[in-house]
Amino acid sequence: MLVDSNTSLRILQPGHPQHQTALDAVRTLARRGEALCVFPQNLVEVWAVATRPVIANNGLGMSTGEAAHALGQLKDLFTVLAEREQTYDILGIPGGTAAGFPG
Repeated sequence: MLVDSNTSLRILQPGHPQHQTALDAVRTLARRGEALCVFPQNLVEVWAVATRPVIANNGLGMSTGEAAHALGQLKDLFTVLAEREQTYDILGIPGGTAAGFPG
């Protein structure tokens, strides 16, 4: 199951109103045996928001060290899928080998 970047961000924000909901959802799915996955692009999106200033740009205001630690936690929590054409084919996402995705 692909975990959205926003879910990852809520997990990293203990003070956010949706923090507990995100944690509970991930825990419930994990207990059910679901494989929880992210793509590298999800981690890039989390990094961008995590290191963005809080007030002016709607970020988390983390230092690069804090963001690296947070991404490490997410990588421990979720399986990071390689972005290859086979991944798109397996997930049934248009853009796989049938659509000429470059290998």
